[in-house]
Amino acid sequence: MLAQNPRHADALHLLGLILRDHGVLTEAESSIRQAIAVDEQARFVGSLGSVLLDEGCTVEAEAMFRRAIELDARAPAAYYNLAVLLLDATRAGEAEAALRQVFALDARFPGAHRNAGRAMFMLARLDEAEAFFRGALERDSADARAMSGLAAVLAHEERLDDAKAACEAAIRMAPHFFDAHLNLGAVLLRLDRLDEAEAVLRHALSLDGQQASGHFNLGTVLMGANRSEEAQASLQRALELDPSYVEAWLNLGRVLEGLQRLDDAESAYRSGLAARPADPDLQANLALVLLAKGQFAEGWRLYESRFAARHGGPLAWDSGFASPQWRGEALRGKSLVVVAEQGFGDTLQFCRYLPLLKAKGLKHLTVVCERPLSRLIEEIEEVDACITRADASGLRAHDYWCFMMSLPLRFNTALDSIPALVPYLRAPDGLADAWKTRLPGASPKVGLVWAGERRRDIKNADAVDKRRSIHARQFLPLLQVPGVSFVSLQLGATTRPQIEAIPAEIRPFDPMSDVTDFADTAAIIENLDLVIAVDTSTAHLAGALNKPVWMLSRFDQCWRWMTERDDTPWYPSMRLFRQTEPGEWESVIARAAHELRAFVESATKLDRATAARRPARKSRK
Repeated sequence: MLAQNPRHADALHLLGLILRDHGVLTEAESSIRQAIAVDEQARFVGSLGSVLLDEGCTVEAEAMFRRAIELDARAPAAYYNLAVLLLDATRAGEAEAALRQVFALDARFPGAHRNAGRAMFMLARLDEAEAFFRGALERDSADARAMSGLAAVLAHEERLDDAKAACEAAIRMAPHFFDAHLNLGAVLLRLDRLDEAEAVLRHALSLDGQQASGHFNLGTVLMGANRSEEAQASLQRALELDPSYVEAWLNLGRVLEGLQRLDDAESAYRSGLAARPADPDLQANLALVLLAKGQFAEGWRLYESRFAARHGGPLAWDSGFASPQWRGEALRGKSLVVVAEQGFGDTLQFCRYLPLLKAKGLKHLTVVCERPLSRLIEEIEEVDACITRADASGLRAHDYWCFMMSLPLRFNTALDSIPALVPYLRAPDGLADAWKTRLPGASPKVGLVWAGERRRDIKNADAVDKRRSIHARQFLPLLQVPGVSFVSLQLGATTRPQIEAIPAEIRPFDPMSDVTDFADTAAIIENLDLVIAVDTSTAHLAGALNKPVWMLSRFDQCWRWMTERDDTPWYPSMRLFRQTEPGEWESVIARAAHELRAFVESATKLDRATAARRPARKSRK
């Protein structure tokens, strides 16, 4: 036909479509443009938009779809193609508007329900997303993409078993469908079935190795399996394919941080922030790296993002405070509520700032904290009132309120200006004497803590707890040091019973069944000569009491212990015993046991010297 009439618009358009189907995109574009030059029809312009989209020319493709709508506002295909383009560009709100036009023109338009499900999922309207995906499956029960989309919704709602079943159904419909395998791998990761997740994701990448999401998900699985170098390689491959992949920059930073490559981690987080400057997870993680490196000025400022990073927004219960948040205004004659946050150890570390508030002329200071800490915090002379979070809603009006871990920022804390006047905590009067009679009489007395508490309410905290904690029986080299009276300071429904794994003849004395709060623990510690603990609130408490404390630190230690030092500016009485390899506790405990022998020898010599200086008793007549 074109031989007879080279300007036959329909023939030129049809040729363009055939060329597109064969992947000859440049010639397809040329043929369709010739058709449009002859007769600018909406369907021709829409086809050109599709070819341009295949060529990666999204801006021009969008312009073509919008032009097709101008030429024929009654044609649903142009609205549909525009919606798909907008969804791929994560412009879900605009895509929803285009899809509503599709439904208004043709409620059964192929693919419309499935893509409406995509839009609703992106907009976090999960009930609507599920309804659209199920609607798509009612119209086509073999729509693997709709089934895979439904699986993503179910996984987001924590209906993981249903999500797994939906992924498997999608794979049965389309065995080579990359997204279904990708989603199944993500669900298996959430179910902590890491070996299966890895196998599924490696199969997905064998189907399409050019998908950044596949390498990202595999890297995330390898992170969960503590295979850091492999995780790093997968995440870097994801970023080679998509340098704007913010979540990949975030996880790469976490991997590098765990490997103690802090400069590289900082670079990764900053790369992610270049693509998404206000991302709270990136800001919070970068803050911790900067704090670990001693770069406090920027670190404390960025650390304010921690609330959104942990909770997706401000803490829900803080909205009850009618007063403004304190941001450094003059405090003379004012009243202030300081709210403790995160873990017990954080409160124990940062309550050191409370006296400094009164030094600014503050008239009334109220502290809100967890009940196990309240009796101890009340002992701080400058604290006028201490209440629990449960009672915070009925608190009388104050001039300001502030989160406790924002105080270092408000006081412009630098590495050389950390408030470290210790002790800044003490047990209530008489409590230490009361506990003294209940503890072993022999000295030196050494307290032990081998594990932390699991914190499922904080992202990533459970994984951190696994890395910082050990089993009680791993303390055997310490317990075999002679001449020591060991006292367990271990709490926890699953960790305290581990003491039974220690042979009875060297088992520490365990008084913790009678401990009601941190005030009791503080009273016990005041009767000890030394505390040896993993990175837990008890280590912080011993440091705040200025009791000698040896902290056994995991390889990827918390930011507050900084790097390459065995002391800490936060607690003058603390020594750090760091892992030199991830997960390797044997050498750490061996070093502590060696030092404990020297500690006992020194204490024994001191006792002998003290005894030698005592005057001889007169003989009785």
